[in-house]
Amino acid sequence: MRQERREYTNYAKTTKHNTQVEEQSKDVAERPHRRRMPVAGTVSGCSYLCVREKPEVGSKIVKILNSGATINVNLDRSTDEFYAVSGGYCMRDFITIGKENQNG
Repeated sequence: MRQERREYTNYAKTTKHNTQVEEQSKDVAERPHRRRMPVAGTVSGCSYLCVREKPEVGSKIVKILNSGATINVNLDRSTDEFYAVSGGYCMRDFITIGKENQNG
């Protein structure tokens, strides 16, 4: 007996389910990125906080904030170590935002 060789690659691309998934994927990809609103943050845990030009410790200081100062934080532009704030970046360790802010 001779076995026939079957081509499955085209079948996977033409099923009804896969077509629906592909169409849904296109819809999601075409949607604009939803941006979050800036949130209020408070400088805490230090006497003053440097606002830096780039999200790097050695970056140029462009502004200094006193302890207790309130500033808008842009979570979309923030990194793992720095919050994006108006005018530059500040270390996350020294800014309290959201619910943390209400407890302090």
